[in-house]
Amino acid sequence: FWGPDSQEFFVARMPRLQNTIDLYAVNVADGSKRHVYNETYKTWLNWINPVVFTEKGLYMAREFETGWQQIYFLSYDGKTFRRLTEGPNWSVAIVRVDEKKGDVYFTAKRDATVRQALYKVDAKGVITALTDPAYNATGVSFSPDGKYFVASYSNVTTPTKIAVFPATGKKLREGRVVSDLQGPDYDASRYALGQLVYMTTEDGFRLPGMIVYPKNFDPSKKYPVHVDIYGGPDSPQVRDRWVTPNSSNQWWSDNGIIQITVDPRAGGHNGREGLDMIYRQLTVWEVKDFVAWADWLKALPYVNGDKIGVEGF
Repeated sequence: FWGPDSQEFFVARMPRLQNTIDLYAVNVADGSKRHVYNETYKTWLNWINPVVFTEKGLYMAREFETGWQQIYFLSYDGKTFRRLTEGPNWSVAIVRVDEKKGDVYFTAKRDATVRQALYKVDAKGVITALTDPAYNATGVSFSPDGKYFVASYSNVTTPTKIAVFPATGKKLREGRVVSDLQGPDYDASRYALGQLVYMTTEDGFRLPGMIVYPKNFDPSKKYPVHVDIYGGPDSPQVRDRWVTPNSSNQWWSDNGIIQITVDPRAGGHNGREGLDMIYRQLTVWEVKDFVAWADWLKALPYVNGDKIGVEGF
């Protein structure tokens, strides 16, 4: 990363084990470097990305301390390092920093692990939601004066809307919708749309799934099930966002098959606690969680337990 004055650029370095990371500031004139920051963790670390550079220092999201991702401020000389947020934040992205007011704006999965909202943390550490956490907010962009922002938002049953919101105040404000994918003739009942479901493992991890029932679903009947999986670290497949119905994603429902996408503990929904368990244990806990999902499905009265197919890796 280039520093704000273009006199230095910042280089992160970690060993192949990925259990420690060092940040250096490199002088562009003579190539000399100075050590700014070190971080260690019991399993593995991720790269420092993204970073917001300001006049006084840099802001970054890290996940080494509380089990969740938090936002930190680091001065350029490395002498000041402080945590700005608390709580169950994940997939944090810093959008804007107002150093004069001490406000940091960021998107995160905080009120729900399957969708993200825009938040503001002030100088006192108070976190306020600026978009409704019932919707997944993306594409956030602020006006030059910071008084307004634009964002897209949706969920699995609400087509995407784009709205302009006021960024001031200490409570959630309504936005002015400038574009709406829904249209005047939208009727959710015409489509097979997903529903969020949750399964709790024997050791206490609450995992999400997105299930789509066949059209004209009759709970007194037995249905086959198609399961989509992916067990990669911090790669969630269950997301509460709008996906436009098409012939491909409606096929299962049209053909009388229950479709469900599920995540394991490695998906990031449980912060570092779930991720740390798969360190040097790839496929062990993920497979156990997928087996638990199969058992959960078989226990449903409308599922044909002999016809559960799995696709993914």
